[in-house]
Amino acid sequence: MVQIRSLDSLFAAGEIPAADYIKIDCEGFDPEVLRGARTYLARSQILCVTVETGFGTAFAEINDIVVQYRLLVFDLNYVRYSRPSYVVARAKHPWPPADPMHDAPYLDVGQPGTVDFVFCRDFVAEDVNPKKFAQLPTVTLPTVDKLIKSMINFELHGLMDCAVDLAEHFRWLLQERLDVDQAIALLTRRPPHARNTADVIESLRMVAALRTRVIDTDQEVARKAARVAELEGTLAAQRGEFEAKLMSQRTEFDNKLRSVRFLSTTLRRELEGRVRRRLGLA
Repeated sequence: MVQIRSLDSLFAAGEIPAADYIKIDCEGFDPEVLRGARTYLARSQILCVTVETGFGTAFAEINDIVVQYRLLVFDLNYVRYSRPSYVVARAKHPWPPADPMHDAPYLDVGQPGTVDFVFCRDFVAEDVNPKKFAQLPTVTLPTVDKLIKSMINFELHGLMDCAVDLAEHFRWLLQERLDVDQAIALLTRRPPHARNTADVIESLRMVAALRTRVIDTDQEVARKAARVAELEGTLAAQRGEFEAKLMSQRTEFDNKLRSVRFLSTTLRRELEGRVRRRLGLA
């Protein structure tokens, strides 16, 4: 037998502190957990609750409870579950590996099943239109700590626009603690990570494969360029050696040619002299 205690009883006994963020994943018993945390949610002035559940009655019950504490749906993520017949058919007809240069990323196929809901306080909307929200026992202006924690929570969930909206709306309150303009500049930078969904993960995998292929291609081109430069250097050196050798041989040939011409001229004169002497012409 596992003992079960509500969050309210734990909080009343001083066994848990007030919280800003709660994550609930109780296999369908999430509404019961929240019903046992009404005092805890109110006293904590909770900023965010994330719940893993499904569409339908469970979500409706959860939403009806958290909206009483001014918590609204700000984001959701879901897992798709393919029909068994499709899984069997896919096993018989597997897809070939996707070619990043020609194929699209794998498509996550199936009806949404498990859903992660993100419920958050919207302090800007509460300040602008307070009558649209449930009346809490005590409604006070959010503290600087709550505002900063809320901004951090939004950023962690990829909701930088909500964080910027908080910074702008409560600039007069936040500027006592931080440089609001710098905070906004940081929040508007390109996010380093994408949302963690199956389709996005597959797209990122294909992008990584493309980048790897480009890097490999660039490295191969660089290796070939280096080899071409090496061959051109070798060819230039061989050409220089060949031209030097050719010049040397030409010089040697010219010297020999001059020597032959000199000997030929000398021989011709000697023969002419002998002929003249024999003919008595000398």
